[in-house]
Amino acid sequence: MSARSLVIAAEAATSTGLGHFVRCCALGEAAARRGWEVTVVLRPDAVDWARDQVRSRGWTLVSGELVPGELAGALRRGGRPDTAVLVIDSYLVDQTCFSQMRARAGCLVVVDDLADRYLDADIVVNQNLGAEALPARLGPGTRLLAGPAYALLRPQFPALRQAALDTIAGLPDVPRHVLVMMGGTDPTGSAGAVARACLAAFPQASVDVVLPDLPATEQPRTVGRLTELPRLEDVARRMLEADLVVTAAGSTVWEVCALARPAAALEVAGNQSDVYGRLVAGRLVLGLGRVPVDEAGVVAVLRSLAEAPGELRRLASAASRLVDGQGADRVLEETAEGNP
Repeated sequence: MSARSLVIAAEAATSTGLGHFVRCCALGEAAARRGWEVTVVLRPDAVDWARDQVRSRGWTLVSGELVPGELAGALRRGGRPDTAVLVIDSYLVDQTCFSQMRARAGCLVVVDDLADRYLDADIVVNQNLGAEALPARLGPGTRLLAGPAYALLRPQFPALRQAALDTIAGLPDVPRHVLVMMGGTDPTGSAGAVARACLAAFPQASVDVVLPDLPATEQPRTVGRLTELPRLEDVARRMLEADLVVTAAGSTVWEVCALARPAAALEVAGNQSDVYGRLVAGRLVLGLGRVPVDEAGVVAVLRSLAEAPGELRRLASAASRLVDGQGADRVLEETAEGNP
């Protein structure tokens, strides 16, 4: 594979959430393991945490808008734009930009969830359940990589997958420890209400809730059965310690599936509607509805677990079959085709 550089252009702002950035980091880490140079372009409104993540990995950080001129400049930093792989993960980039960058990069990969634009790229990745059924409008010769087999997960998740699979049989009938995390920025402010519902639903359980606004340097705060945590670095291990993970119906769901954790999901954005509906209809997660949070309704759904012995184990087994954690490597292998 001659492409030895990867350029990532992803959203990472409070308003857009961190899912775009985090899943692209999975591609970055897979590329770095192959010895590729990795460059990341972040818009000026990106949260400081994302910038720190880039620097901590030793990658090149470029601050700029996700527009052709600035993306072309980032490609040139690697020395060979015609062999570089460019990954764009943003709902704000349009067809014109895609077409221009496809002509300049060795391989253009667009990560998309919505199929609401003309996607002129070499490869389009839609990691969501049911992605193959969406009416995607693709450019000439564009290859679509669809479904959770291509879920882009950071290395910490496949590293713990076997240990997670080994714990399924030991899951209790009613959760003893619950982890609540409503996305990297929790833009709807749902985490607190969901945590309260978990405390009410499971009177014997401890509940950890991730509050992204807490300073990273702050120690966890525990009051009674509730512990408030800042944004997690060891998120995979925290998930593995939980009997139930309650999360938004976004990219985090695939991380939970890879770790064979029973999950309850809340639809916090319109672009999660299709995936949320499919997950709930397939009995792959407990459905908690959509924002604004109906705390009483969430409590009722969670309490239903006590009436269905073995449901946590069934959910974990079903989820584990969706995602194996190898999606990032599969996508990078696809970039070799047509790029000798």
